[in-house]
Amino acid sequence: LYYRRDSDLATMAAVVVSSLPQRLTSKDWKTRLDAYDELAGLFFDCKDGSSAEFIKYGPFFKKIIVDPYLPVKEKGLDALLVFLERSTHLSTSSALVNDICSLLINQCFSGRDSIKNKAIDALLLMVEMNLGEAVVPELCKTCVANKLPKVTATCVFTLREVVRQFGVTQVSIEPTLAIIEPCLEHSFKDVRTEAFALAVELHKWLGANLKNNLISVRPSVMRELEGAFEAVPAENPTPPRILKPKTAKGGGEGHGTPQKGGGSSSSSSSAQSPSTPHRAKDRVPVRGNSQQNLKPSLDPTPTLPTLPDGKGPQVDIFPLLTPEWFKHLESQDWHLRKEQLDIILDTCAESCGSTPGDLPNVSFPQGDYQRFVTPLLRILTNETNMFVLLNTVKVLEMMAAGCQVSDFAPHARRLVPFLFERLKEKKPQLTEGIHMILTLCVTRGCFGLADISDTILGSLASRVPKTRLDTLGWLTVIMSMRGAESIAPDAVPPFCEAVVKLLDDSTGDIRDAAYVCLAGMVRTFGEDATRAQVERLDRAKSTRLKEVTSGDVKAAPMARPPSPKPGRPGPSSAPKAGKRNVGSTPPPTSPSLQSHPQSGTNSHGRPTTSPSVPRAGGTPSSHIV
Repeated sequence: LYYRRDSDLATMAAVVVSSLPQRLTSKDWKTRLDAYDELAGLFFDCKDGSSAEFIKYGPFFKKIIVDPYLPVKEKGLDALLVFLERSTHLSTSSALVNDICSLLINQCFSGRDSIKNKAIDALLLMVEMNLGEAVVPELCKTCVANKLPKVTATCVFTLREVVRQFGVTQVSIEPTLAIIEPCLEHSFKDVRTEAFALAVELHKWLGANLKNNLISVRPSVMRELEGAFEAVPAENPTPPRILKPKTAKGGGEGHGTPQKGGGSSSSSSSAQSPSTPHRAKDRVPVRGNSQQNLKPSLDPTPTLPTLPDGKGPQVDIFPLLTPEWFKHLESQDWHLRKEQLDIILDTCAESCGSTPGDLPNVSFPQGDYQRFVTPLLRILTNETNMFVLLNTVKVLEMMAAGCQVSDFAPHARRLVPFLFERLKEKKPQLTEGIHMILTLCVTRGCFGLADISDTILGSLASRVPKTRLDTLGWLTVIMSMRGAESIAPDAVPPFCEAVVKLLDDSTGDIRDAAYVCLAGMVRTFGEDATRAQVERLDRAKSTRLKEVTSGDVKAAPMARPPSPKPGRPGPSSAPKAGKRNVGSTPPPTSPSLQSHPQSGTNSHGRPTTSPSVPRAGGTPSSHIV
């Protein structure tokens, strides 16, 4: 038996016993943070709204919503939004619906703005799931019973959003009408302001009938309301959102068809023209096993992606870019932002006959796309909703492939810093889309690697391990695709220097990726261009690099004492002599031993290399327990 460190055994045991349900309720906030993110990905990948995962993990949200650590709680609300988008389970569990509604209102409406906004989005999604009979009464009850004015004002605002987005025929407004008068007389100004806006919104739908519910309002307030009512244009409003059950049945008479840009329309048997967008479906880009692709391979010749040729049917998107489209793209409601992007994607998909989820292979006519790219750049910079962000990246990927280089190149350079910044996101589909955009821009000649060298070098030095890993992976691929043309000879040393620094990274996957990237540089640009950096490597690293460069890699990467994860404190002190400190991180080997890899042991008398990894100039060591 080969010797194994106790810390390795403890880590393996922790991985085995820490199932997702256990990590969702862990006392360690970092464990819960990772678990919530994994839960969102699990829901996102479920195709069937009645999957067992929704039934199994739905009750966990009663604890997730009350998480005491706010950043973790916010990540849990992201998982809840995906759950509500994908699941049909809540419609059959009234007790869970009531619990979630109450907790969202009482635990999130008094917190930070980002948490409050996500809680409001969750409640509106529940209304869309035809659960308004539970959401609206709970909001109205809190308006009357809660003693925190901030919570009351947020409840009134949410009721106004329910009316604005769903109208008065899809959701019962009787409880809402009952709380207008008390809120208009509230002692807190913000509550009165929100109640005033709610009354104006209701007047758009009810007209003069609303005055029957304002009998007890003070004359001075009533005069202000009447002035506001007169300022509202006389028109028949149309709800921009319809309930999901009615969407499945093709809507219902009396609900109306949302106007163009509103994001949805009643389904019908007749085909719709590109100028009449239908309600967007939530898509997940279909690309393959992204998680597997993110794990670095020690093959110095990586698999190259298949690029769209952009020679499909030509689609003119300019008629779709109406003032209303731009207005909804800047909306506070993420559903509206997402649906405007779906209008573009659906139109292109219909033109080329692609299946939902696949990237439409289309071309775009020559024109000035600055007016279209600028709001997409703002979304790429500030967007917090993953659905909107995925759609934005997909639209940009389609443009990078289908626009003429002279039209897209001026905007491509503006996108680069924000694309690399988004590599920190954990969604594999987003990472692959960003890689594809960058690859298309380089291969089509929008810019070269030397043109964006500052951004790439900054990304390689990022504090986020995932950003460093994904940047290395993309750099390796693009060098394999472009060969010596990818980087000018005088620009190779800075890239090589940045990659060499990552050979000492604390994360094993990044070290692997750095060896592969450096080996690719040696193969692509020759030993002369990389000699200055490679000659400074010690004997062990130099041997390892030669193995990767030649493709003769039969073992795992060189062993390295495990380091604490970024942002987590390491052990407070080294283990005492004579005692085994299970689960702790052993101190790194001394510099003298690092410079002599053939010595075979470290300060603890343990092997400096893994038993299965051949050391430079030697054979595997065999320490027997």
